[in-house]
Amino acid sequence: MPGPPAPFAVGGEPVLGLLPLYPNLITQVLCVSYNDLLHMTLTVDAEAVPEPQQLAQLYLDELRLLAVAHDVDPEDTATQPPLTVPSPVVSSTRGGGAQKELL
Repeated sequence: MPGPPAPFAVGGEPVLGLLPLYPNLITQVLCVSYNDLLHMTLTVDAEAVPEPQQLAQLYLDELRLLAVAHDVDPEDTATQPPLTVPSPVVSSTRGGGAQKELL
């Protein structure tokens, strides 16, 4: 989803990035742009996907392949941070289950 193309402030403080999140029972990847950067979250069922970092890394690998296929340098960090896989954050959900969110 396209977001604001330029930085803005909330309460006088600059917004550094956006965290798209939609609590749901299914695995999902959400993307939103902000200030010419793409921000993504990957939400999975902790019982169905015990190693979400591996799934996230595979997703990023595919994005790199897509970039190369379209003559875009996936390692060009001149204007954006490199693609990385952060540590998961675990949150509980209704029904006693848990979700892992890669932030």
